[in-house]
Amino acid sequence: MLLGVLILLLWLANNSTVYLVAGVMVTVVGTFLVLLGAFSLLQFRRYAKLDQRFSKKKITTSTLLASTLLLSNFPAAATCVVLSGIADSNYVVIIQNDSALPLRNIRLEAASETIHMDTILPGDSALCTFSDIGEWDLTLHAVHGTEVVEQVLDEYTTNLDTVRRVTLLADGSFRIQWGRPHHFSD
Repeated sequence: MLLGVLILLLWLANNSTVYLVAGVMVTVVGTFLVLLGAFSLLQFRRYAKLDQRFSKKKITTSTLLASTLLLSNFPAAATCVVLSGIADSNYVVIIQNDSALPLRNIRLEAASETIHMDTILPGDSALCTFSDIGEWDLTLHAVHGTEVVEQVLDEYTTNLDTVRRVTLLADGSFRIQWGRPHHFSD
């Protein structure tokens, strides 16, 4: 159980595929070990009943405690799976303004939601998170100086790289990067 939580925390920290595979392997091996533990527990109960040194109350108490410990792994594993699913379904957009003019009236639109953002001054950046935008275009609308800009950031956005870094360059054009935050280099 603790190993699974540790792997989840490491995956949340850097989203490496290694931790994703390790999490699946721990879940599979853990399920096997729980079944092995349940079988061992049944064997213990059977032999303990035959042995006159153990009282019926002690056998029942020991069996209940061990069963509770074994079964507690399932809610812990389910919680880890749900948390990783929630974390991986978030879609993050980082907007960096490297131009000399502010970016105002910013609106990010996806099929499921629209996010309005404050002005991003030159040299600043802002981050917003969509809960899940599905398979639709993600579009940025804003005012740069006196010019209204519209930029499609992504089409059909159901890949594993759920972070977009959008940089408004000095010449007014956009650079769009896909990936995870630790993949971006300036």
